[in-house]
Amino acid sequence: MHATSEQLTVLLDDGAGTQIRSIDWDGMAANFNRFAPGTDLGPLLAQLPGGACPVPHWGYVIEGSFTVHYADGQSDTVDTGQLFYMQPHHDSLTTETGVLLAEFSPADDAR
Repeated sequence: MHATSEQLTVLLDDGAGTQIRSIDWDGMAANFNRFAPGTDLGPLLAQLPGGACPVPHWGYVIEGSFTVHYADGQSDTVDTGQLFYMQPHHDSLTTETGVLLAEFSPADDAR
């Protein structure tokens, strides 16, 4: 299986540079995510049950960087060229300069 970002379903496009595209591959959600400079997903994640995302994510930063924040107060910054694992219970993702990443999650959990 393979796909370009244009072949993935658009789940979110705010018209200001943030876009999430996804495809379901054998029980995994494969995403291309672009977050505009100044993005803070905290308000969006706060709407989830428990106020945080319960889904683990694995991925690779293609360009830019982001900081993931966890409900317990910890945070982790991931930069261009780095693989990442984002534990469940993250309550925000922020980026000052913007980021493009490929990300994978269990599809059943990501819905």
